[in-house]
Order: sequence, then structure tokens, then C-alpha cells
Amino acid sequence: MEENENTQDSGENVLKYLLQYRSDLLGFIISIVRDFDSAEEILQDVCVVVVKKSGDFEEGTNFGAWVRQIARFKIQEKWREQKKHKLLLSQQAIDALEIAESENSVTGQERLKALINCRKKLPEKSRKIINLRYERKLKCEDIAHKVGTTKTSIHMSLSRIRASLAKCINKSLSSEGA
Repeated sequence: MEENENTQDSGENVLKYLLQYRSDLLGFIISIVRDFDSAEEILQDVCVVVVKKSGDFEEGTNFGAWVRQIARFKIQEKWREQKKHKLLLSQQAIDALEIAESENSVTGQERLKALINCRKKLPEKSRKIINLRYERKLKCEDIAHKVGTTKTSIHMSLSRIRASLAKCINKSLSSEGA
């Protein structure tokens, strides 16, 4: 009976770690597959494996490294299934991303909070363009039509907005760490 309770506690702890680490793991997967929808699908597959193998996780070891390894296997499995998929990143590049992720002290939650705050600081027109592109998932051509400008102008605006957000996020995160 005691072993069964330990297994249950272990499973609950793994589930807690998984929920805490979800956004970081999603970011890691996105950085490799470069497609949000595919990354979400892979994340779901990773979660299923993590829950099934929760008894394999050793308390006190690096949970992030463990789930990133599972994610790597799931990504490779997905690419093998698709066969038509062109490998966007070499194995060395994926290894470098994993090392960078493990050394990154900023969590996905902190980065998301900074993004939300920085987005609020954008001018109204910029927020509208970001909303149309990333929340409503419109193409640049459709956004241009909606806001009454050219596709090229939208591309340039998105580039400037992303640069502005990145600068604001980095500034916000570095001031929190100081």
C-alpha cells in the first residue's frame, strides 16, 4: 500500500511540475518546429507521455531536462511521420537550444507577463495590427485591407512592433533581475 501511495505522490508531483513548466516547454518546442499549432499538438503528446511515465521521473533530478528530452523524441517522431518535412534545424542546433533553455533563468511566465505589459504600452494602431495578426491569425494582405494600407507597410509595421516589444521585454526582464 505504501508503494502505491509513493507512486501516486510521484505522479502528482510530476503533474505539478508539468503545469509549472508548460509555457517554457511550449517555447522550447516552438523554437524547434517554428509553428504554433504543431507545437501545441506536440506538447499534448509530450504531456501524455509524461503522465504515463511519471513513475520514471526521479524526484530531485532536473525535470526540465527530462521533459525536453521527451519533447525532442516527440518532435523527431512527428517529423518521421510527415516525411515531407524539411529539417529546419540540425541536431547540433537543437542541442544548442536545449542547452540555452536549461541555462535560461527567466521563466516563460515571466516573459509572458512582460509581453502583456509591453503590449499595453503600444500605440492603439500597433495593438490592432498585433491583434489581427497573432490573435485573429490574419495574413498581412488581409490586415492591410482592414486598416487601409499596403501589405508591405504591414510587414514593416510588424517588424518594428516586434523589435519594440523585444526591446521592452528585455528591458523589463533585466530591471526585474537587477
